[in-house]
Amino acid sequence: MSNSDFEDYRSSVRAAISGDDERAVLNGSLKHAQIVIEEAFRAASQRVRILSNSLDGGCYDSPSVLALVKDFLARAGTSLSILVETPISEIQSGIFYKTFEAEIQSGKIDLAYVPSAISKDYGFNFLVVDERSYRFEADRRKPEAVVLGGAHAALPAQRLARLFDSLQARVVGPADAVLL
Repeated sequence: MSNSDFEDYRSSVRAAISGDDERAVLNGSLKHAQIVIEEAFRAASQRVRILSNSLDGGCYDSPSVLALVKDFLARAGTSLSILVETPISEIQSGIFYKTFEAEIQSGKIDLAYVPSAISKDYGFNFLVVDERSYRFEADRRKPEAVVLGGAHAALPAQRLARLFDSLQARVVGPADAVLL
């Protein structure tokens, strides 16, 4: 894809996440996923929930994602909750973890490990923005996803948020997960 193609994609994602365009946007690569993550943090006003296999460095370690996460966390009343299916000890060497280690340790970022005994029961990953838009990967092994926002996305986004909260209530927190 050319730079203008990526900018067109970014515009489509921004419109979907903001709810200005209710059409689904497909995500088929790590670069697409990175753009979606960037636009999610740009648009979020309250809470972002992420269920991720591993916080893939190809997406989460980019300087633009890191900067947008910092900007989001600096806003009053925001929270970031992340569930990962890779033990915390294996992601601690990543740039994302190192950049936000203080926020993770202080609880500003709620990061927890989903043990395989739980993650084996589902095959998807997702990101929810303010319970009004989302990115959903039907197969967590691939960066292929759909991005939806707007009025018709609110109910599925709320359901994904409740699913996330349910999973989060069942898992080990970062202080314990480091010992695994």
